[in-house]
Amino acid sequence: MVIAGEGPDRPYLEEYVKRRGITGVRFCTIFDDQRALYYNAADIFLYPELTQPAFGLVGAEALACGVPVIGARHGAIPEVLGEGEIYFAPG
Repeated sequence: MVIAGEGPDRPYLEEYVKRRGITGVRFCTIFDDQRALYYNAADIFLYPELTQPAFGLVGAEALACGVPVIGARHGAIPEVLGEGEIYFAPG
């Protein structure tokens, strides 16, 4: 599993993985010129957005690369992803 980004929950997630001895998890920072490489290597894209995204760009990018998206039913995410994806309640 690759967990990408520099959000405020990253330190908590890193500690959670370490404390529980979970293996096979990689944390990384993805730069703009690398995004398509990561999307194309993915089997799924999990989009647990908890803020109020104006558009949901990363979900659209994943779909453009042919990656199925599982996203939070929050903000603009359902509008961007459409009816063909899987949603969950935020939180």
